Amino acid sequence: MYLIIFDLDDTLLRNDRTISTFTIDILAKIQKLGHLIAINTSRSYQNSMTVINLIHPDFGIYNGGATIVDKQGQIISEVIIPRDITKAFSREIVQHVASLSIQTRDYFYTNNPCYTKQNAIYLSMDDGYDGDCYKLMTKSSNLSYLEEMAKKYQLTFQNYLGGPFSRFGPKNANKEIGNLKLKEYLNIPDLKTIVFGDDVGDLKMLLDADIGVAMANSKPSVLENIKIHTLSNEEDGVAYFLKNYFQL
Repeated sequence: MYLIIFDLDDTLLRNDRTISTFTIDILAKIQKLGHLIAINTSRSYQNSMTVINLIHPDFGIYNGGATIVDKQGQIISEVIIPRDITKAFSREIVQHVASLSIQTRDYFYTNNPCYTKQNAIYLSMDDGYDGDCYKLMTKSSNLSYLEEMAKKYQLTFQNYLGGPFSRFGPKNANKEIGNLKLKEYLNIPDLKTIVFGDDVGDLKMLLDADIGVAMANSKPSVLENIKIHTLSNEEDGVAYFLKNYFQL
């Protein structure tokens, strides 16, 4: 049996964040063969719902590995940033970044009114956010300051594509740990993994997979370190690889 895991943005999804009917059909055929499919994304569960409703994954790993959810939407594993850390971190950093957003179990909060169009709830957070969370996201070009803040509060740090947006998460949660926890939960002998990704944040889980597959549009460091490549996300690379591999 195979567990097939894929990132969403720039991997399974096209550049306009849609998914083709061809890909939907191939994933359904894979499931009918008795294999499992799983999302592994930095997105939240709520922000992945459009894709979930189209492909009906058996499992999902969300918030950069902090949350694992089954097909019924039940949480089977989660790692949070505790309330005291969230409060202190957000209260300090909000004074030094252009915007701060926070993903909790049920809600996505932001102090940038522009983001409320993306189903976020506005919260000024001038004195921080008083609650636990899965991740915090900032807009700032001061990467050295952000890295120091991550070290100070013992959080993971990931900058997106060298741009102004960065994510902070629990220290013991990332994409590859999420995959490992899911495999342990399934406890299926001889279970093999096929993993697809494109970004540097996907590299470790690609290297850890039985079969790690880099998209043609992957970052150079991913293409250099992963031997197996497929077509780009614009060309339905995930679906074409699976079609050929399973001879569909």
